Amino acid sequence: ACSGGALGAIRELSAAATLPAPGSWPPAQASPCGATPDDMVCIEGGVFLLGSPHHLGLDADLATEPERLTVLSPFAIDRDEMTVGRVRALLAEGALPATPWTPHPDPKTPGATCQYLGLDDPSNDEMPVNCIDHALAAAVCAALGRRLPTEAEWEFAAGQRDLETPYPWGHDDDVCAHANVGTGRYTEAYEPETITCRVGEDGS
Repeated sequence: ACSGGALGAIRELSAAATLPAPGSWPPAQASPCGATPDDMVCIEGGVFLLGSPHHLGLDADLATEPERLTVLSPFAIDRDEMTVGRVRALLAEGALPATPWTPHPDPKTPGATCQYLGLDDPSNDEMPVNCIDHALAAAVCAALGRRLPTEAEWEFAAGQRDLETPYPWGHDDDVCAHANVGTGRYTEAYEPETITCRVGEDGS
């Protein structure tokens, strides 16, 4: 404590005092998964800070702050992206309530890059499925006896657990060196069609 502007006595821990070891709080210890299917990866449970300390200017329902301590049980997550072929097979079985959107004929619209070509066209079966809404994505998972990951599970897995890196690959801001990026044909400004990752004038 300070008194009269002069530094007061500093209290010291006794020799017998012990500090808790980092990670000794029981919920903070990794908890292992049980049996995990071959096409999934086990994410051991643990504790982390959900959210971000950085204000991103998002709407209230998308805000990442304030960070909050979150404890997760172990879970499994798909090893690979959901493919068009897998979704097409579920549609053929009548297991889904709707279909993904097919490509829009106008190449300048976002829908032009949709991968699903119809129930009878297997051309893009190996491609990751896109152009589906949250409800259909949830239905796909349910038809496979699974579910979508929660926001906390997704952030925990993508942020490398307790490392909490801003990107799945770490801290390197050179997104073009690491990310898998799709071609963009959203507006005339993107023509000719982009086939490489580019850094915009605003740094994005």
